Amino acid sequence: MEIWVSSIYDCVDAFSKLLDIEYVIILGRKSQNVTLQIEFRKIDLHHLLGFQHLIDRPELNHDREKVFNDLKKRKISATHIEKSHQKIKGRVDFLPYLEEIFDDNKTIFKYNEAMNNFH
Repeated sequence: MEIWVSSIYDCVDAFSKLLDIEYVIILGRKSQNVTLQIEFRKIDLHHLLGFQHLIDRPELNHDREKVFNDLKKRKISATHIEKSHQKIKGRVDFLPYLEEIFDDNKTIFKYNEAMNNFH
């Protein structure tokens, strides 16, 4: 059995701290700026953790805010999710560091306008 560095609960706890934070990131190059506004909502945890890939866990694919709240209250077994599918392991190990990554002045953000679907 592979050891998970972080647990689903670590992710929920870390993500909870981001719910009241909005990041405004200004990226610039050659006198052109792009402003990114990033905010986190309870429903976003579902996608960030890759729950959409856990087809054997249908209880995770309904009301996403309820799933977040149930995980926060430990009503959903993290161990059961982690046994379910290894495909999300990298996300689970990474997500608790999301705030640290955003807050670190050494983090480099790149923006590719061609990939922006919201234009």
